[in-house]
Amino acid sequence: MRDDNGHFVASGELQEGIAFNYFGVNYLIRLFDPQKKDCGLFSIGLGYMGYNDRLIFDNSEYAKITASTLGASIVIGYDIAFSKNFGIGFKFSLMGGAFRNFNQTKDGITTNETLSGNSTEGLGTIKLSVGLRFNSLLF
Repeated sequence: MRDDNGHFVASGELQEGIAFNYFGVNYLIRLFDPQKKDCGLFSIGLGYMGYNDRLIFDNSEYAKITASTLGASIVIGYDIAFSKNFGIGFKFSLMGGAFRNFNQTKDGITTNETLSGNSTEGLGTIKLSVGLRFNSLLF
């Protein structure tokens, strides 16, 4: 490991753990075809997105960066029926946000930092899901 001036200061195992969470309100539209039992869905939402990045050096936390921002979510999916009550579903999801301010904890001291200029750090994920669906009316 090297310090800010490029000098070698230690050797060991460096690990990084990055995670972000999204909690929000979503508006969902579900279009069901009763004859074919197929179903399309669309969802859009806004909410809180949190970011956490931990640097661990030789099993000890070296630094931690946390941030939060407004996040957005879009989901498009389609379920294809293959029997009276079962289908296979496909779902494509986009989720993202960006932040400029973050908290950095190093050596037990937490500072509030801002990225230089107009730069932002983007958070985002793309997911493709496949699942087994149970479609039945309960009443």
